[in-house]
Amino acid sequence: MRSRAAQTDLFDEQIRANEADLLAYFQRRTPNGADAADAFGELLLIAWKQRGKIPSEAIAARMWLFGAARNVLQNQRRSTQRASEAVQRLADTMRVLVPEFSRDEDSVILRAAIQDLPPEDAELMKLVYWDGFRSHEAAAILGLNPSTARSRIAKSLGELRRVFVVDVVGPKQ
Repeated sequence: MRSRAAQTDLFDEQIRANEADLLAYFQRRTPNGADAADAFGELLLIAWKQRGKIPSEAIAARMWLFGAARNVLQNQRRSTQRASEAVQRLADTMRVLVPEFSRDEDSVILRAAIQDLPPEDAELMKLVYWDGFRSHEAAAILGLNPSTARSRIAKSLGELRRVFVVDVVGPKQ
């Protein structure tokens, strides 16, 4: 059994001897340099944790490092695949649960008018009118007093009516 110092020295020696080839291995098998760097970093971490298992003979150590590198890539690919599948499931669910907003002219004007409200008032209006919360529930979500929320809703509705009527009907003559 090698001492910790001997394990560390062997680790340093084998990594230095193989680092350029290992990085090239990742670069040839990943879509970009950042992914290659991430994989190389992951390999270094695994090799460090398992430095006691690295063979002392150079060829065997090189083979061990490349085997570990292959495992890193396989794990990375599985993680990417799982994430892609999760994103696809979420996208499919969102298409079913959240209908596309209407893009007619009135809807575009109303959405723009809501965006022109102060941010907290716009979020309050969205929670009440888009997400179906009652005013006191939306107030709780935003950390507002319910009466404050009701007065902001009334004020915002007045502003939206004014903007919507002027934009849709045109200015009063």
